[in-house]
Amino acid sequence: MIGAKRVFRRILLVLLLGFFTAAPSRTFTFQTGVPDHAPGEILVRFQAGVDPGIVTHDPDIRVLLCDGTTWQRVSRLQTNIQLLCMGNVGLHREQAVLAALRRYPRVTAASLNYRRRPAREPRDPLYNRQWNLSNRGDNAPLIPGIAGADIGAETVWKIVTGDSALTVAVMDTGIDYEHPDLTANMWRNPLEIPGNGIDDDGNGYVDDWLGYDFAADADGANDADPMDKDGHGTHVAGIIAARGDNARGIAGISWHTRLLAVKTVRPDGYTYSSDIVEALEYICQLKRSGAANIVALNCSFGGSGYSEVEEQAYRQVAREGIVILAAAGNGGDDDVGDDNDEHPFYPASYDVAGILSVAATTADDKLADFSNYGDRSVDLAAPGHGVLSTVPRECGRLAQVEADYEAIPALGLEYAGPTPGITAMLVPCGLGLTAIDFSSEVNGAIALIERGETTFQEKVRLAALAGARAAIIFNNLEGNFSGTLQVAKEWIPVVSVSRENGRKLRTQAFTPVTVINRVADYDYMSGTSMAAPHAAGAVALLACLYGPESVSRRVARLMMAYTPLAHLSDRIACGGRLNLGCLASPPALDVTAKRRRNESLLQTEYVVHITWRRDPASPNRGVSGYHVFQTHPRFQIVSTLGSEASELQIRRVSRENELEFGVTALDLQGHCGAAAFAVVQDE
Repeated sequence: MIGAKRVFRRILLVLLLGFFTAAPSRTFTFQTGVPDHAPGEILVRFQAGVDPGIVTHDPDIRVLLCDGTTWQRVSRLQTNIQLLCMGNVGLHREQAVLAALRRYPRVTAASLNYRRRPAREPRDPLYNRQWNLSNRGDNAPLIPGIAGADIGAETVWKIVTGDSALTVAVMDTGIDYEHPDLTANMWRNPLEIPGNGIDDDGNGYVDDWLGYDFAADADGANDADPMDKDGHGTHVAGIIAARGDNARGIAGISWHTRLLAVKTVRPDGYTYSSDIVEALEYICQLKRSGAANIVALNCSFGGSGYSEVEEQAYRQVAREGIVILAAAGNGGDDDVGDDNDEHPFYPASYDVAGILSVAATTADDKLADFSNYGDRSVDLAAPGHGVLSTVPRECGRLAQVEADYEAIPALGLEYAGPTPGITAMLVPCGLGLTAIDFSSEVNGAIALIERGETTFQEKVRLAALAGARAAIIFNNLEGNFSGTLQVAKEWIPVVSVSRENGRKLRTQAFTPVTVINRVADYDYMSGTSMAAPHAAGAVALLACLYGPESVSRRVARLMMAYTPLAHLSDRIACGGRLNLGCLASPPALDVTAKRRRNESLLQTEYVVHITWRRDPASPNRGVSGYHVFQTHPRFQIVSTLGSEASELQIRRVSRENELEFGVTALDLQGHCGAAAFAVVQDE
């Protein structure tokens, strides 16, 4: 829990800041995150007939150019476009030369020599079903979606797709580390020889080559095999880092990041505090030893009991530089989300600055009915309703109906029989309540049944008795549903479709259709357990984009990477849904922060004066305002100001502690740009 409630405040703000440790103060201008370009190269368009060498006569430009600078003509046509090649002179020098060239009267345009990646989707064949990454409006399995209601993955993938030098730990039911879409990204202990029965790295855990199982039996015994036999942890892992663009299955958020399997769920389905604490210590040890460069820990589990020992262990994880992403929880027995402000859910609700609590949204950008919330205790929202990801091999189902050359999205009912494809005549059977609803034409055919008034099990039992080879059940409400036949037995294949598609199929009665419910290594799941790993994958991409940073700064970047949603404004601290596209734009601000002492007859106080200015070279897409925020001891939005603002004074701050603030611009839709930071400097 970051406790980052968005509070709109007056410019004159009295804020008490403490709990910082003293450190040398300095002014920091954010300089990373510039779009990918050839180092030291600037593309310049001169007026016709101008010799590029003339710019060296300008003293402002000449002083910036170093020996070995060359010009290369780019265009063989009449346009006078030249490429200035300076070598790897660094970003400061590049920006200074670029600004000087833009001021030069004989130059009509100048820009960095940007490098572009093909703006393509990953080649993974199931990517078109991943609405959470690319929402077309029609590719979500349960409800009609809204185009663009996704995390903006494709925008950031143009810049970075992950780094195998980074690791995300998944504390869950384990991971199917032999899954074809995960095995290439599994972390492997470089200091351990697998299977030799020796603790080669001396960390106290024998043969921990792929991670460790801290919950091997009902008593919490340990072993070195973190294989997932449940499916939950494998699904979580695939959202974070299924291998992307490998022409197989799905794409994870961070295509190349390593996955560390930390199994903490016992066979009884519970995660115990004793197992959690030991696992957290193991994760810290791996980070300290250098065996794994862990940047994030995903915790898609939780409960209501507060544990001081657990909280301290999580706090130590954050001190090691690891951001903790925790599921906000799925409500109680009524499957309706609870308010975590009133009913804490741990670990998401622990008072640890490095924990981000994540709620779940749907394909139409609403808070999922089951998702917990809390405008003080839940920090961010991300997709978590009907998300496709990896499951243990051959434990999933992928379904669809094919009719009149159209593929109709479908979901296989739990326990329904598998089939690679059954083609037969479609026979409508109404609500399928009694044997009378199933005419003799159903024998050898596919039964089309409307949902309602009795169980799916009873409908399918009657269809099978009538000789149906398969059944399609269509919803009686908008969208599709996820159903169950309640008991495992030899059922015919049964799939569900939306009300809209069911009605469409009914118009094609007594024509051939095909029902597919094939065994797969992938499946859909819902829950805040699916939302949290979106944020974990985002942290991995942040680490690629910006390099080594503090937990507080990574948390701040993530909390500023959102699409504002009106119905979340009083339910989620940041008021929006994760949007990685906000991370892809370069910072357009230069920020400074200075602390000074103010004395009067009545009091002496310390004041921080924060100023910012827009980079004149950055594209001006329209600014509606600014967020000013504090990064530690915990993230907090200090003030939201109008578009004309360029400074903020904060009174009564700590005299001795190190302070850091950030500023981000808001576009006309309320999206944040990349954040710029400043460590406070004493005057």
